[in-house]
Amino acid sequence: GFGGNWQVSACHCDESHSSGSAAVSGRLPVDADVVVIGGGIAGISTALHLAIAGKAVAVLERESCGAGATGLSCATIQAWGPGDGTDPTAAVTNATVDTLKRLEAKGLPCGLVQSGCLELATSEAEMAYARQLVKSKVAHGYDIKLLSAEQAAAQEPALRAAPILGAVYTSQGGYADPNSTMDALVTAAEESGATMHESCKVFGASSPAAGSSSRRWRVETSLGPIDCEHVVICAGAWSREAGHTMGIDLPITKVKAQMMVTESDSSKDISIREGVNLSHVIYAVTSHLYWTHHQTAQPAIDVPNKVTHNADGKRLCHHTYARPAPEGGSTVWFGGDRFPLVRGVDDFEVDQAAAEENFKHFSSLLPALQLRGGCQGW
Repeated sequence: GFGGNWQVSACHCDESHSSGSAAVSGRLPVDADVVVIGGGIAGISTALHLAIAGKAVAVLERESCGAGATGLSCATIQAWGPGDGTDPTAAVTNATVDTLKRLEAKGLPCGLVQSGCLELATSEAEMAYARQLVKSKVAHGYDIKLLSAEQAAAQEPALRAAPILGAVYTSQGGYADPNSTMDALVTAAEESGATMHESCKVFGASSPAAGSSSRRWRVETSLGPIDCEHVVICAGAWSREAGHTMGIDLPITKVKAQMMVTESDSSKDISIREGVNLSHVIYAVTSHLYWTHHQTAQPAIDVPNKVTHNADGKRLCHHTYARPAPEGGSTVWFGGDRFPLVRGVDDFEVDQAAAEENFKHFSSLLPALQLRGGCQGW
């Protein structure tokens, strides 16, 4: 996995990277209240909550549950606590933490670690942005504070000698294990009555359902038809294609997000590292400040907002996130690059030049880790 040279391997989100859960609930039923298209974390979570609410739910997954971006994600959670409930993103992340805690309390491990999160500011402009963010969130009761560079390094020793002016700190955030979380959600959803159907490709849907059915929709699949009252599309990057099978055009565009895994290099100056390992989730203000002042969208060619590169591959900004690996030790997962994919071109190969540039930027933020320069990427 870790070589001295840049040899970045690719894992494509259209390959199978299942969590390993036996998420197959038998034959496809002929009828359900709700059909959920997509067996990633959005689809399985939707199925779980609908099943708890008493609905008969069938999840249709064209490959295996967790096979796409879910199983390859960094699974970080930037939670600010409940606050006064006015921030919708905070409400979702707080509910996510609560859900993972409930799953673990039922004996379904998710690998949840509430390590806390630090969002780094490296310039006066970024510090001004951070001050305003903290001020606005504290006013609504959220658990968030601004730390000086010294305070941030005391909180996270990996930031010792980091070129930062300060950091936004949230104590309730952290990370989970993406595959364990999928296993837990699938098990909980099935126990609540939802059914999972893998290798089930959706061909289309018609309304009303044909024949004697009183349902609104008939969904045609590779496993046969299923009638239902509601269809929920949770196909992630492929939601637009799923919508087209039903005659609707969803405003969904694809991006290629690159992640890497590296570790501390024992051949480097150990006196600098002194056994320091990353213990918090790390973000950076840089991209959020850039996207606040710059629109990156080019609708005519399906380039969305909040990408790190333009359609020609030119870098616009760095977007950074990192976390300790599930196995602990000196291994770190990090990433951030978001490349737009022009419609009809699914290029999921790792951009090695961008990966190397991103590694240099990331490792400069955490010099105390003395990170190895050869990474495995996806």
